[in-house]
Amino acid sequence: MVDTYYQKGFKLVCLTEHMPRLNNRFLYPEEIEKSYTITNLNQDFENYLNHAKELQKKYEGKMRIVIGFEVEAINKEHIQFAKELASKFELMIGSIHFVKEIPIDFDKESWNKARDSLGSQRLLFKEYFKLQQQLIIELKPKVIGHFDLIRLFQDEDVDLKTWPEVGQRLILKAI
Repeated sequence: MVDTYYQKGFKLVCLTEHMPRLNNRFLYPEEIEKSYTITNLNQDFENYLNHAKELQKKYEGKMRIVIGFEVEAINKEHIQFAKELASKFELMIGSIHFVKEIPIDFDKESWNKARDSLGSQRLLFKEYFKLQQQLIIELKPKVIGHFDLIRLFQDEDVDLKTWPEVGQRLILKAI
């Protein structure tokens, strides 16, 4: 892919990979089916970083390659880990994939489980944007990944203006 970007005249490319999760209980079903563990995710991430650095050297002077990572802001431990990783990277993408430590982007069943753990779709949205706000305040990423991922499996389309306590979370006073 990077070679194709170069051939097409790109001058700047950013490579990213999701940071590894910190506990096997956060593995997705497809990873479990492959017998993956957190060890595998860590190795994949390390391989990504090494390969990205090799590509940086290969294209030095021809095309700038920015090496980044996407945050897995599952909980406070993951946010702290992202802070520690940040010094190794030029770019951090702030993302939320879990609410109440339950994945919201894998399938409808998991999304429903997250919703049910909070009691309603409205409260799930509120918690999602609360996490998003926490991530933005604590990590200050330059890019927010899929800000509205919470809508992926939503029960009904919602105008967030009708939920002021959810909409308030979208206003970031700290930035």
